Amino acid sequence: MAKGSSERISERVRIMKENFVSLHDKGYSIPEIAVEFNLSGPTIYRYLGEIAEKNGMRREDLLQRIYHTQAQRLRKEEREAKASFEKVQRELGNARKSLQEVITEINKILENEEQIMSDIQENSGEGEDL
Repeated sequence: MAKGSSERISERVRIMKENFVSLHDKGYSIPEIAVEFNLSGPTIYRYLGEIAEKNGMRREDLLQRIYHTQAQRLRKEEREAKASFEKVQRELGNARKSLQEVITEINKILENEEQIMSDIQENSGEGEDL
């Protein structure tokens, strides 16, 4: 392999190693990280071992930490989604109420218009009799 190609891989690997937890926290799966850095899944797991060793832990402990962090993030996203859904429901309820008020007002205007038209027809009919 050419030296330039090896240096690019090393740079990608270095960046991946530095940012693995951050990428995983952003929702990247291990296979997606592998694709992102053009590496195989087994290579990623090997590098995870190196990352864990560098931090004084086992690869399984690192993965458990990542899983725990991701589970917390998912629970937070679930709470936020529920709150957003409830907000949308409230806003739809308010919109429905406002729309009903507008419809009621339009109906009053139409009834008033009908009454005016009826009065005009009655009055114009009286004038013709004279």
